Amino acid sequence: SITAQLSKEFDRGLFGSLAYTYTRAEEVTANPGSQASSVRNANPTVGTSNAAELAFSQYVTPHRVVGAVSYKIEYARYFASTLSLFYEGAQFSNYSFVVNGDLNGDGNNTTDLIYIPKSTNEMNFQEYTATVSGQPVTFTVAQQREAFETFINNTPSLKDRRGQYAERNASLIPWYNRFDLRFLQDFFIEAGKNKTRHTFQFSVDILNFGNMLNSDWGIQEQRTTNNPLQLQSIDANNVPLYRWQQINGNLVTEPFENVINLSSTWSMQLGLRYIF
Repeated sequence: SITAQLSKEFDRGLFGSLAYTYTRAEEVTANPGSQASSVRNANPTVGTSNAAELAFSQYVTPHRVVGAVSYKIEYARYFASTLSLFYEGAQFSNYSFVVNGDLNGDGNNTTDLIYIPKSTNEMNFQEYTATVSGQPVTFTVAQQREAFETFINNTPSLKDRRGQYAERNASLIPWYNRFDLRFLQDFFIEAGKNKTRHTFQFSVDILNFGNMLNSDWGIQEQRTTNNPLQLQSIDANNVPLYRWQQINGNLVTEPFENVINLSSTWSMQLGLRYIF
């Protein structure tokens, strides 16, 4: 892990800081549980669940940038105002693409990393019909292959590994930018023999300030799915047959979707402090 930082306090109350951190870590297991079975059932692998494969760590943010700029001014003997802007940018979550099913026969249905073909014609898909809003919708083999191809091209961690297996924890959520704004208004007096300063401070914090300015800014994203290949069967020649996942009647083609909760909206909090 390497961090580089620049910070400077200027004259007349101006301060600025900018830092970047690069992190790379690999592990055999993240120990996702208190029992050995938890490890066996939660580590995606190319081999069986008994394989101890070195891979990217589950707890890594590869790139992260943080910055701040602040300006404070005192005036009229008893007042001070401070305006600060904070920034954070990062890819906060990594994950693995696995098959929905037991591809290698080790008894685990959630840990087999998917294979990314050079051409989706290499993959065998099964035509199927799903009920969507009470109506039957049929997905042909050609439609599923086309959706798989589009999904690969829209996913950087898959597009660059044609003819190989997906890597564990190598897929990242898109870069997220967030700005927070803080305004402080101080009223202070000096009292007593020691001229102790007594301050009443009113604060306004606007979290995810960019989203307040523009509803398209500050939107966090999450993965649409991490197991779009649904295993149906394996024939006598060890050739798997798949279905491509559909959501709400549409075959999945986009790897990411917007997070619809408070992390993607702006909020404001007010505060009052007495400092002595």
